[in-house]
Amino acid sequence: MLSDSGYIKGVEFRNYMRTPVLCYENAKITLKGLEYLAENTLMQRAYKAVKGITDLIP
Repeated sequence: MLSDSGYIKGVEFRNYMRTPVLCYENAKITLKGLEYLAENTLMQRAYKAVKGITDLIP
């Protein structure tokens, strides 16, 4: 899903003895993936939640 969404590249599936195997030797995070990480980290969410609470308290 990450590859399909454009967050990473270089990941592929290969068949090995009729079993799909994930090959990620050349996996790299894309600019879109880096932007997602920067905008959606747990700390970023916690900061926004605390900021919202402090705005409500007089």
